[in-house]
Amino acid sequence: MRRTVRLDFFKSIRQGLPAVAERTEQAVILGVRQILSDRGGLASTLKACGFTAAELKQAAETTAAKARSYEQSRRQEIPALSSSESG
Repeated sequence: MRRTVRLDFFKSIRQGLPAVAERTEQAVILGVRQILSDRGGLASTLKACGFTAAELKQAAETTAAKARSYEQSRRQEIPALSSSESG
């Protein structure tokens, strides 16, 4: 359901302003990738929010799995972004 909501959100933006929507979508994706790749920053934030050591470990594992899944789905959903990053 979350994927559907995300896709519906971007689809609704694209209908109104296609060029702006694509750039907005790419910016959001890059931001998410930066957040997920900063494990130290994420761990510090979670620790400051009261996460225990066990919860931090679980969060790190879950985040890594979600990041991998997100990257795979991103490549399938947005081939233009993937090709623009490589060149």
